[in-house]
Amino acid sequence: VDVARKDYLEFFIESIIQLDGSFDKLATLRFKIKWLGYDETHNTWEPWKNLRKTTALHQFLIAKQLRHRIPKEFQSLYPE
Repeated sequence: VDVARKDYLEFFIESIIQLDGSFDKLATLRFKIKWLGYDETHNTWEPWKNLRKTTALHQFLIAKQLRHRIPKEFQSLYPE
């Protein structure tokens, strides 16, 4: 599966490591991503707009006590 994923350039988020920027200015907000099947040399910073719909981001926000920052259209998926 890992070989096939690399052949088709498919990337899956293993974890979100860090955030940078401000929720007040979403254009500045970015997240450091650890990609599944890749070592830390392949970690990348991804903008909010690329991640806002992902379960990985929603789970990261919940873990960081930022549940209220999950986009409104997804908040019902994560009842308290």
